[in-house]
Amino acid sequence: MSEQPNVSVVCLSYNRPHLLADALAALAAQTYPNLNVTVIDNRSPRSGEVAEVVARFPNVRLVPNPENAGFAGGMNLGIRQAAGEFVCLTEDDLTLAPNFVDALVGHFAAHPDTGLAAGLLINRGSRTILCAGGEYDLGPVFRFRFRDEGEPDAKPFRGPFEVPFISGSLVFARRDFLAGELNGFRDDFFLYYEDLDLSHRARRVGRRIVVVPGARAYHAEPPAGPPSDLAEYHKYKNLYSVYFLHAPAAVLPAFVLRYGPWALLRALLTGRLRDFRLAGKAWGYVLPRVPSLWRERRRARGSR
Repeated sequence: MSEQPNVSVVCLSYNRPHLLADALAALAAQTYPNLNVTVIDNRSPRSGEVAEVVARFPNVRLVPNPENAGFAGGMNLGIRQAAGEFVCLTEDDLTLAPNFVDALVGHFAAHPDTGLAAGLLINRGSRTILCAGGEYDLGPVFRFRFRDEGEPDAKPFRGPFEVPFISGSLVFARRDFLAGELNGFRDDFFLYYEDLDLSHRARRVGRRIVVVPGARAYHAEPPAGPPSDLAEYHKYKNLYSVYFLHAPAAVLPAFVLRYGPWALLRALLTGRLRDFRLAGKAWGYVLPRVPSLWRERRRARGSR
């Protein structure tokens, strides 16, 4: 009997050592035998505590990032560290069901044409579905939704199904495809929409994106409160960048008008000064980069 392929698990950590302990315990309980686990710790005020948690798990390697490189940069560091045939990306606020890796390796064995795969993301407290993949439309009005969000965890699925999008917090792929052909996430995205960009690029080269319902991951509910200014800024700038990279050229004038001058004017007139400031800052970042984004777009389309 041939040896089972090695799986490199990358667990991204940032400032949540109390959650990381549960995530690593769940990885230690995986039924799949041939895997190695690396924690990438984006530097935070609690990085010392993160190191103490990792030290409790002798088979887990810690790679401290000297800075907070965001979701995209942290995951990319982990992807570069990976040596297995497969890479499994996860985060410190996720606990994977014991058969998670087994189920995804089994799916790839039966469906080698799969590009990216994920399991179901389940809200740990409410036991409702957070994400079963997602759908998006890069039209004049941006539309996006998670599939089956809010449905009960017990919802029956007939088997794996194809989707246009999977969350970056739960990605399973062959290393040569994720690290080689796709070159991981875009470092400049930091966080937000880096997974939409990755999913779009995978589909552009003709690879399938699949959700395997038999593989489940449980997500700790985030603390209440609005997102930080940093997170909102990256959300704006990355959405604008995604459009210049991937949206049909015909929709760009309407998109820019709606999400540029009109959105800024509405924010100003309605007193949403935070939105005005952050969206304006995001446009200030993106607009000078439009020529390079456009050249990248043309190169990608020309290589198909």
